[in-house]
Amino acid sequence: MRPLVLAAAGLVLAFPIAALAADIPVDHISLPAPAARSVHLGFPVGDLRVEASNDSRVTLEVTAHCKGWRSDDCEERAKRIRIETDASGGKIDLQVRGYPKLAGFDLRGVLRVPANMDLDLDMGVGDLRVADVAGDLSVDLGVGDAEIRTVAGAVHSVDVAAGIGDADVITHGNHVRRHGFIGSTASWDEGRGRSSVNLHVGVGDATVRID
Repeated sequence: MRPLVLAAAGLVLAFPIAALAADIPVDHISLPAPAARSVHLGFPVGDLRVEASNDSRVTLEVTAHCKGWRSDDCEERAKRIRIETDASGGKIDLQVRGYPKLAGFDLRGVLRVPANMDLDLDMGVGDLRVADVAGDLSVDLGVGDAEIRTVAGAVHSVDVAAGIGDADVITHGNHVRRHGFIGSTASWDEGRGRSSVNLHVGVGDATVRID
């Protein structure tokens, strides 16, 4: 019977841990973008995913994932985070504000934009994934890994740089890669589209995949 008792005790302990694993909604915006030509996002720390949307709205959803046992305190700190918006002059500017120095949680963001809009991303620390954005794309990430996926029919040129890390441009039958402890770069300009992709990572790996 002892193994069953231990298993039951472990199961009881697992419930509060599982409860802490849930994401906490932080803030959410949805803006019409019929007149806007570009989107700028400032995202401080965390994981960010960017996806192309089929509609004419720009949406940003931010959640927090608590770490450790002090979930109540974590939720209170997470509630201080907000998305500030400015839609003027043909550009939508989004800024995620209020990230505390001792957060105790992982911040996660999902940005959806119309596929042909230009996009400018400014991130501090974290991992970035971008998929199917067909407009001009400019990314500056301080620390972390970034991967961008696009198609040759949408993009004309790609420039990738990593201060400390690897820079890669991967296409069908071609892999442009420059290793280096400091100053890795990779470029490609054989696309059939109009847009340009510029990706810079200070510390981490920078990758652009062209399908």
